[in-house]
Amino acid sequence: RYGDPEKLEREARKRDNLNEWHERYCEQVGITDLESLIYGNTITQLRDLLRLLDRENASSAGLKANLRKNTFARHLVDYKCTEVITYLLFAKRTEPYVISRGNGFKVPQTDRVAMERLIDEGLDIFKNTKSHYVRLRYAYQLLRLAHYLKEYDYVLKLYDYLMPKIEANPSLIYDWIEGHRAGALQAKGDYSTSAYIFSRIFERCPSKRESAYASFKIKTDEQWQAASNLCSNDHERAMLHVIRAQNRRAVVLEELESIYKLEPANTALEPLVMRELLELEKDLLGEDFNPFAQQNKRYNKRPRSNATARLVELQAFVNKVVVEKKSANPKLWIL
Repeated sequence: RYGDPEKLEREARKRDNLNEWHERYCEQVGITDLESLIYGNTITQLRDLLRLLDRENASSAGLKANLRKNTFARHLVDYKCTEVITYLLFAKRTEPYVISRGNGFKVPQTDRVAMERLIDEGLDIFKNTKSHYVRLRYAYQLLRLAHYLKEYDYVLKLYDYLMPKIEANPSLIYDWIEGHRAGALQAKGDYSTSAYIFSRIFERCPSKRESAYASFKIKTDEQWQAASNLCSNDHERAMLHVIRAQNRRAVVLEELESIYKLEPANTALEPLVMRELLELEKDLLGEDFNPFAQQNKRYNKRPRSNATARLVELQAFVNKVVVEKKSANPKLWIL
């Protein structure tokens, strides 16, 4: 699938976020209703919900016509979910400062006074919020605001203050938060810890995979070794090589060999070996009869001077995998 990577990631993030809300409500509310209230222009509607809940014996029967059929709005009122509505309203108010608009090139506006006021207000609400899941989402919004203010020390300070106070069930929001922590660490020069965190996000969170890869940076062998030392096992070390292998300038076979040595059954080996094969096909397949051979040679530098050697080395590696029978999908390697 082709398209703007930033747009595709926004769509994936939105889809995963809605699915998580859907699961949290035991699939009893419609996803389209969730989308309407969470992603629509709904500040006024959310305030109406809070006003309705201020009434004695409030119920969904009192909803205005534009929300009466919305299953999410009805649930929030009938089950007196004031904390959730208050959070959604807070998240809506942060949007102008943390979300790109239009084609992705227009950056969010920065109003330091307004953003700092929102952080202070959010901290006060956080302290009085009982739901740990809602606390988790407040933590994300607060860290995001601080990150967009480029107050990287404050991002880390907020992380250390907020996260020990949260005991929510597994959630994709944890990885969204980790992304902001990693970005702050990188901005402060800690490339090793940042790279390690981004590699974990790259594996665990598909909707953040593109941005985790784009943010992953290692500048020296010493930083690479330090990141590797942070890994708790060979799988995590293998995933460092997996994310590094995504770079178009990577020596893919070297990364394949490193991953295989650490974790022979790592499923990332399969798309990587196919990628290397496709690159070699561009070099060598049909070289004698391709009508565009001269253009390829001149403009695309095909075939590359080392293509034949790379093919021989790849064949040797594939033969090794086939013989040792340790891969996750032996039939693919035989093919």
